[in-house]
Amino acid sequence: MRIFPAALPPAHEVTSRKCSSASSITWMRAAQRTKHLRLGPLVYTLPLYHPLRLAEEICTLDQLSGGRLELGVGRGVSPLEIASFGVDPAKSQAMYLEAYEVVIKALASHSVTFRGEHYSFDDTPFILEPVQKPHPPLWYGVFNAESTEWAAGAGVNVVTNLPAAAVRAITDRYREHWAKLGRNPGRIPFMGIRRTSPTPRTSTES
Repeated sequence: MRIFPAALPPAHEVTSRKCSSASSITWMRAAQRTKHLRLGPLVYTLPLYHPLRLAEEICTLDQLSGGRLELGVGRGVSPLEIASFGVDPAKSQAMYLEAYEVVIKALASHSVTFRGEHYSFDDTPFILEPVQKPHPPLWYGVFNAESTEWAAGAGVNVVTNLPAAAVRAITDRYREHWAKLGRNPGRIPFMGIRRTSPTPRTSTES
């Protein structure tokens, strides 16, 4: 019996947020132990990864899982996590945008050419490829309504753990941007809400 179609827990680094780090290792193990479950982290903090190295991990995970990877990406909500890896939090948004473009290019082709402030590649070969074309489904971690403009433009799913009032502002703004782009309202991406609840010790408690 299939109860849960997907497992997409949060992923954080160096903090005590009680969630997964070393995401790729975790999901390689999960892919080995499951057959149908779609899986992936929320999210890979792109400024903390070399984009081509991360693209290789994404392809490997999608291959090992037989095309079951859900790809969560974000720029990082915690300045502490960003700074702990030697990245200037003030530059994280610019790094995210560049890294995202590089990762998407790599997943969809066998070479990458890119010129940016933080990353540059000149016809760099990229051999691996994902099962899901052109790339696994994308989820973007959103923590303010302003971020929805980029998400709608990129056409990605969004997810947040903010309170209900903020969630409403995010979903309304996403729909506004989607409509301004002239896109089909019936094809709008998913908008996810993450909530944390205690794990029951017994079936009676559940």
